[in-house]
Amino acid sequence: RLQPPQGRSHDRGRVSRQALPDVNLAAWFATQLAEMPDRVAGYGPYGPLYFVAMAAIAEALTFPVTPMLLTSGYIFGLPLGTAAMLMSMSCAASLHFMLSRTLLRPSIEKLVAQNKQAQSINKAVEREGFKIMFLLRLEPLLPSSIANFAFGLSRTSYLEFLGATVLGYIPYTLALVSSATVLKGVFSEGMERPWYLYAVGAALYVGLLWLIADVAGRAIDEAIREGEEVAPIDAEADLKASQGEPLTRMAMATGDSLG
Repeated sequence: RLQPPQGRSHDRGRVSRQALPDVNLAAWFATQLAEMPDRVAGYGPYGPLYFVAMAAIAEALTFPVTPMLLTSGYIFGLPLGTAAMLMSMSCAASLHFMLSRTLLRPSIEKLVAQNKQAQSINKAVEREGFKIMFLLRLEPLLPSSIANFAFGLSRTSYLEFLGATVLGYIPYTLALVSSATVLKGVFSEGMERPWYLYAVGAALYVGLLWLIADVAGRAIDEAIREGEEVAPIDAEADLKASQGEPLTRMAMATGDSLG
């Protein structure tokens, strides 16, 4: 009878251990970022698609989006980098939205029930739909992933959700992708313009983003306050209607008996 070669089982165990993925997701994310430029270049014309897929996975797992935005600008430049990130962020947000409406709905409902701010925002979305979702992308009062799940609980349509997501992400995406593009040019080719022009441009970017977020935040607060003012009125009207209904039925019964 042939005997198995010595050390075969030991080698098999060693190979299987090496084949296991790293369970530390943070380390995985950092590795992907570090290797992304080389991997994108290695995939040639399919490099942008690879980047979009990996960025969408990272965002769906709720990793910070800022490193991906900067990496996109570094690799692709402004036009393609912006398009790639808008696509990946929209894919991740859509996944959260659909999960909230299907498999994860009971769990998400419990989480939202424990968060008063999420409840208020969800009620505002129910009333004003696209407007509130768009404003919440400009001024994220809730983390992006939580907002995606909360939006999924509302009756808003997916197309409204997707449109508000893409349009609301544009300012922040443009700012970070263009910043990475400019910094790459500065480090590789040097400054083509005086340094203070770059400083003024950065200050304008920051000021514009702050202004957008401030205006959006005020509008969201106003919408939430209006909802809180309307809710007691609606509750009182429902109570009166419920109290008056038995009296109405009694009066109708009395009329029928007299007739």
